[in-house]
Amino acid sequence: MAMNPAPKPRDRDTDPSSESSRDPSSDPAKTTAPTIDLPHKSGSGSGDPSDPERSIVESAVSLNAQPVATPWRAGLGTWLRSSKASHLLASEVESIHRALANLFGYHCLQIGDLAGADLMHASRIINRCLVDIDGSADRDSPYPVVSGSAMSLPIEADAVDVAILPHVLEFEPRPPVALREVARVLVPEGHLLLLVFNPISSMGVQRILRAGSRKAPWCGIYLGSRQLRDWLGLLGLDILDQRPCFAARMAAQESIDTGSRTASEWFLPALASARLIVARKRIGAMLPMRPRWKPLRSLVEVGLGGTSAAGRKGS
Repeated sequence: MAMNPAPKPRDRDTDPSSESSRDPSSDPAKTTAPTIDLPHKSGSGSGDPSDPERSIVESAVSLNAQPVATPWRAGLGTWLRSSKASHLLASEVESIHRALANLFGYHCLQIGDLAGADLMHASRIINRCLVDIDGSADRDSPYPVVSGSAMSLPIEADAVDVAILPHVLEFEPRPPVALREVARVLVPEGHLLLLVFNPISSMGVQRILRAGSRKAPWCGIYLGSRQLRDWLGLLGLDILDQRPCFAARMAAQESIDTGSRTASEWFLPALASARLIVARKRIGAMLPMRPRWKPLRSLVEVGLGGTSAAGRKGS
């Protein structure tokens, strides 16, 4: 009767079933979620995790949030870099730089990239951050970049001194929600730089003629001044200034004189292609409470007795 040879002992180094040689990526219990390392290329100690420049980003709800803005805004940068809109982009950048020169604070936040332009270059605020809402931001940006949504900013409340919102409301499904988020993250007396297209300009007319287009900027919703003023007022934001941004001749007029401004834009700034709105978040008014006066009570209460019998007789 032949006997089967005894099984050989398994070598832990060669046995694929041993725990030491098992690939950790194949075990779902041991896999870890990917993390996003925010780039820091500013000159103020970008590698130190305790750098105050990271404080506005480290307070985010989720650094792994994906942009959820409408996909049509991603094509806005391509259109602004074209020859038809390059003058408009230059005018908008110049207007923002002039407004930022007089604003101060600790943190400056830009919500949404604008054709790769450095909108925060003229700001005197050291800590600056960019929120990428549509995936168009350059990861080699000189500022920290975090992905998020304009309707749910990954920033804590009352943390931003200056917020820049360049052509975001036109492409958001719910613009008032995006404005409410900006008001939430702004500190009291913080400033908002809102860049929007003008519906009563030549661009507004072209948008009406191109109704149904899915290309930026014609697919956006252009908001009027009265509607924006009402929304900002309800959120506690007071408009301080409005600056027109002029564009070059476009479409059929481009062949006539590229780079010239229309007569309406020269003499009527209200008909400019875009406008920059500078608003400030006001502090909630505190109503003084009137004290409730109570009558003073004596320490010893003495009751008055009735008149005596002698007194009654004398009367």
